[in-house]
Amino acid sequence: MRKRLLIVGADAFGREVLSWALHVPEGNREWDVGGFLDSRPRLLDGYDLPCGILGDPRSFPLRDSDVVLVALGAPAARREWVGVMESRGARFATLVHPTVVLGLRNEIGVGSIICPRVVLTTNVRIGRHVVFNCGGGAGHDVTVGDFCTLSGGVDLTGHVKLGEGVMVGSHASISPHAHIGEWSTVGAGSVVIGKVPARTTVMGIPAVPVWGAGVIRDGS
Repeated sequence: MRKRLLIVGADAFGREVLSWALHVPEGNREWDVGGFLDSRPRLLDGYDLPCGILGDPRSFPLRDSDVVLVALGAPAARREWVGVMESRGARFATLVHPTVVLGLRNEIGVGSIICPRVVLTTNVRIGRHVVFNCGGGAGHDVTVGDFCTLSGGVDLTGHVKLGEGVMVGSHASISPHAHIGEWSTVGAGSVVIGKVPARTTVMGIPAVPVWGAGVIRDGS
């Protein structure tokens, strides 16, 4: 019996994930799309989609054959809901769009969503429940921690390391050997050179801290 894919989160990114899941040829996947899990039953009113909201993710009865994708863009929210579903015994799918270019010896963790036209060159390690959005790329020997979100057009160059829960805005570029600490944020269009401390927001070209551990405040 084929598995049933349940998408947690029926908002904008969830609808995108549904599209990408339906692009995967039937012969290349073990599941069929069942529908969404969301506590907001009217969220999809007005949208013409091939499936709807089946129920609340905290209470919807799961089958042994179900697999789950958590389609939430914010890293912290995605971690929270992964925890909820794990506590219910859920198993997770991994979604790689058919247009993704995969080089040799890459690793993609369970629950991750790799969107259209992403390029992963070689020896790239993608953690669990990572979102890598459209048109981005990772060069050789890049490591991306669990629960990271890489927005559209992000460029991770060789030997970059991202800690857990990093959020990188659209079209940001991370220079070779740069290291971004856990739960930090890189603003859209920024260029990161060097090291970003944990739980710090950086922006600009080159990116500088605007909030968090790397910010020097008057009187400090």
